[in-house]
Amino acid sequence: MTSLAQQLQRLALPQSDPSLLSRDEVASLLFDPKEAATIDRDTAFAIGCTGLEELLGIDPSFEQFEAPLFSQLAKTLERSVQTKAVNKQLDENISLFLIHLSPYFLLKPAQKCLEWLIRRFHIHLYNQDSLIACVLPYHETRIFVRVIQLLKINNSKHKWFWLLPVKQSGVPLARGTLITHCYKDLGFMDFICSLVTKSVKVFAEYPSRSSQLRVLLAFYASTIVSALVAAEDVSDNIVAKLFPYIQKGLKSSLPDYRAATYMIICQISVKVTMEDSFVNSLASQIIKTLTKTPSLIKDGLGCLIVLLQRQKPESLGKKPFPHLCNVPDLITTLQGISETYDVSPLLRYMLPHLVISIIHHVTGEETEGMDGQIYKRHLEAILTKIPLRNNLDHLLASLLFEEYISYSSQEEIDPSKVTLLNEQFLPLIRLLENKYPSTLDVVLEEHLKEITDLQKQEHFHQFISLSTSGGKYQFLADSDTSLMLSLNHPLAPVRLLAINHLKNIMKTSKENIDESFIKEAVLTRLGDDNIDVVLSAVSAFEIFKQNFSSEETISYLLKLFQRAELSKNRDWLKVLEIAADLLIKEEILSENDHLSNQVVINLLPFMIINNDDRESAEMKIAIYLSKSGICSLHPLLKGWKEALETIIKSTKSRKIIGVANQKMIHLLADNIISGDPSSMLKMVEDLVSVGEKECYSLKQKVTFHVIVSALVSCCSSLKGTHFPFAIRIFSLLQKKIKKLESVVTTVEISPEWHFELMADKGIPSELWEHYIEQLNRAQGVAVEDSVLLVFSLKNFIYALKAPKSFPKDDVWWNPEHLEEDSRDYLHLLIGLFEMILGGANAAHFRILMKLFIKVHLEDVFELFKFFSVLWTYGSSLSNPLNYSVKSALQTQALYVGCAVLSSQKTQCKHQLASLSSPVVTSLLINLGSPVKEVRRAAIQCLQSLSQVASPFHLVIDHLVPKAEEITSDATYVVQDLGTLFEELRREKKLKSHQKLSETLKNLLNCVYSCPSYIAKDLMKVLQEVNSEMVLSQLLPMIEQLLEKIEKKPRAVLKDEAIVLHRTLGKYNEYSASLLHKDPKSLDLFIRAVHTTEQLYTGMPTIQITALEKITKPFFTAILDEKVQQKFLGMLFDLLVNCKNANCTQTVSSVFKGISVNAEQIKVELEPPDKAKSLGTVQQT
Repeated sequence: MTSLAQQLQRLALPQSDPSLLSRDEVASLLFDPKEAATIDRDTAFAIGCTGLEELLGIDPSFEQFEAPLFSQLAKTLERSVQTKAVNKQLDENISLFLIHLSPYFLLKPAQKCLEWLIRRFHIHLYNQDSLIACVLPYHETRIFVRVIQLLKINNSKHKWFWLLPVKQSGVPLARGTLITHCYKDLGFMDFICSLVTKSVKVFAEYPSRSSQLRVLLAFYASTIVSALVAAEDVSDNIVAKLFPYIQKGLKSSLPDYRAATYMIICQISVKVTMEDSFVNSLASQIIKTLTKTPSLIKDGLGCLIVLLQRQKPESLGKKPFPHLCNVPDLITTLQGISETYDVSPLLRYMLPHLVISIIHHVTGEETEGMDGQIYKRHLEAILTKIPLRNNLDHLLASLLFEEYISYSSQEEIDPSKVTLLNEQFLPLIRLLENKYPSTLDVVLEEHLKEITDLQKQEHFHQFISLSTSGGKYQFLADSDTSLMLSLNHPLAPVRLLAINHLKNIMKTSKENIDESFIKEAVLTRLGDDNIDVVLSAVSAFEIFKQNFSSEETISYLLKLFQRAELSKNRDWLKVLEIAADLLIKEEILSENDHLSNQVVINLLPFMIINNDDRESAEMKIAIYLSKSGICSLHPLLKGWKEALETIIKSTKSRKIIGVANQKMIHLLADNIISGDPSSMLKMVEDLVSVGEKECYSLKQKVTFHVIVSALVSCCSSLKGTHFPFAIRIFSLLQKKIKKLESVVTTVEISPEWHFELMADKGIPSELWEHYIEQLNRAQGVAVEDSVLLVFSLKNFIYALKAPKSFPKDDVWWNPEHLEEDSRDYLHLLIGLFEMILGGANAAHFRILMKLFIKVHLEDVFELFKFFSVLWTYGSSLSNPLNYSVKSALQTQALYVGCAVLSSQKTQCKHQLASLSSPVVTSLLINLGSPVKEVRRAAIQCLQSLSQVASPFHLVIDHLVPKAEEITSDATYVVQDLGTLFEELRREKKLKSHQKLSETLKNLLNCVYSCPSYIAKDLMKVLQEVNSEMVLSQLLPMIEQLLEKIEKKPRAVLKDEAIVLHRTLGKYNEYSASLLHKDPKSLDLFIRAVHTTEQLYTGMPTIQITALEKITKPFFTAILDEKVQQKFLGMLFDLLVNCKNANCTQTVSSVFKGISVNAEQIKVELEPPDKAKSLGTVQQT
């Protein structure tokens, strides 16, 4: 098309459109164009009138359009022949009608009305803008597409040409497309904005109908905001285009219009950097119009905060401030916002103006019509309700200080005005201090250096007198600086002067100083590095003690004991005496066990004698503490006062250390044993925790050894050993010895002490004296510690006593069946054996080993029961002893056992190799160990028993010659025993056959008395030994374990579960004949097949294991067809009834593997004989 043709087309009038002359097709919203051509004008008019009547029922305001658009006159009106004025009036009526119609566009009555307007007035040609304005909010609907398809917009120059894809595709207008066009075409953006203003103006005449604008305003807000978000660069033109509409929105009283405007302002603030003047103007308008819509005050404040946060103008000026202060519930609303969002930008504007306005109120420069007290109320509310973040607390403190000094420094100031200002500022400063304790201090410190003028210093003191902590900024005459700075002065004399001044203030209460400052100052000086300052601080603490809780008092005083160094500075003695007196006075110690324990734990090192000089500070404080009342306060120290007095009177100075420490150990142990068990157990825990800490000083080291010795001594009493406590003590010893292992195992203890190592008495007093002497010389500290630890270990061996419940005559020490005390005892025996064996290269450890065996395992048979535990316990999966016996310890125990075994007489060996001893069985299962060195040691032990008369001599004599093969191959013993017992399956009844059978029975009988982990390993060693007799011997074991699973499945140990799995392996082709000879064997197998309990994760169920034993050789070896039939019946039942997929799959695999007679299958599949079934008369 040529340019001229395009121009002519644009100039063409709508009435010249060819579609108006067509009789075949007519434009229609509701009907197909061809169908619409068949509908006459009267019908179309009737449709429109019906729609209007229905709309009138919804909204009476449509009545005004009945005459101009829906009357008989309108029915005959031809707009193409009307004057310009008539058409203009008609266009106005149509535009106004479409504005009214827009909220109801999706309703059928509205669409009927549109159908009439399209047919009669051709609004799709004459009033395109108004029609699009009416339907645009519904751009994502199908009816919107129908309207667009009526428009003639094919010309690329047409205003609405961009909607052509919608017309052609019939797909609704995508929101993204609308938004993109909005920010790219400012004319379209203006169209949307003006559409809103026109609609708002129209509906302003109907205040009750304002809710009908909700759809349009939601469309307006979402479109404009989204366009601002999507635009990469929001230009000045866009802002300029929107600003007039923003102003109109802020002035509007419609809540939705104002809310939409707030949203647009926020998005512009985020996207564009505006000039301060523009921001000030916008912020002022927001503030001034906040009260127009009370329901949107919170939203308006939020919008203002975003604007100030993103734009950061220097100042909004003071004009909007009174309007802001008059907003109802301003601070309460800001508090609600502050709980989620940062309100600092608005507070940064408000705080300076509030402070200045308070001063103006005092001077009489109030704003007209304003309540002068409102500013003070607002500031108090802000301090009370809103947290001041982003340094605002510092800003407010600075403002209060600077404005106060500035006003007070004016010439010819009225004193009454200053008094009034003080009254106004006093509650504000107190509130600020209370909420932000350190802020005012920081501000005052910053300005302190600047205050040099005497007049300003006076005003400074006036200001700080208003605060609760004013006294700390008063200048001290002797130091020419403030109390606060003096307390932290680098010179100790100045600090001492300050703390003494603070004591005077506390005594007289003259100065206005807050408690928190005094507490902080006193506590800080308690930690001073100058002893004179500390001494003064302690006396200050005593004066101010009522302001500390009992817990705080005890904690701070104990810290003094923790840092005291009497050996370096004797002046600490006076400090500790005062601290001790204060501690004893705390009544809570008699009520609170935990606190009293802590006091004793911290004072005990000072009560232990480590210096034989009676005039030394250490001795003085020890005596002072014993007389102070602490001994009567806690039962642990009961009797120490009298004991120490006796020792000092009756003992020579050079002997006093050893005697005193021995007495302290006995006294502590006796008091623990005789005290209340529950409270003493807590005390013991606290003592152990002290022992576990690192020891560096002489006092700490001596205290550690005294505590350990006392704890070891009280492990046992006349009632027996308290085993949980004994394990705790042993663990402590173990850790310390392990840490010094390289020294403990190599140190040479003088032979003169070897006798003491065997004696049942405590650490000799001479050893204490020697130990402390060496510590004072700082020589061989680790060596001396090691010697004392060895003696403590010796004492522990003696202190440990076997419980009454420990088995005496049992063949096996079975950890799985022992009572808890017996388990703990066995745990400690293994721990002691391992620790002593680790240092066996040293003479003193060899002495300890002899002592250990003499005290606990003197009987050789008991010793080998203990060895049997060490040899086998490593394979226990349930670990009832809570001890890990590793292969190294197992191997060492085997070699030690071998040495002891070799040294025994023949008669003793005979007993050790008998059925009443666990030795042979324990050694036999070790031959199958995966560890080569274990197998080597085990076969050596068996060699010591060769040629000894024993029920097991056939096995021993058979295996010993094959020592090399067994050592080399872990599986050899399994194969060799299988070969040895293979002849039992033969028919010959030889004498050797009978002996072999008896030997095997003896071995199999062990599984009934030994621990399950041994039975498990025994079944592994005998896995290739199969026969009817083997299965027959094991049937009681199978029955016993199946019963346990049925009754208490959670009580079944993992080792027991494995025993059952391995025992079921004895159902094989070699034992199949037993099934028809002994019905019990068959019943137990069927019972196993029906045991579905999952005992342990990763372990197959008993059912699956039993089913897997039904192999082709096993099934074939069953000679009795009835037994076979029972097996088949069982398998079919499982296949039909079992819901477990794994079980079904296993049964299917069994069927695939076995050979079955067709007759047997027939029996299972054949229905029951009807003749045999009992029926009723009716059924017959």
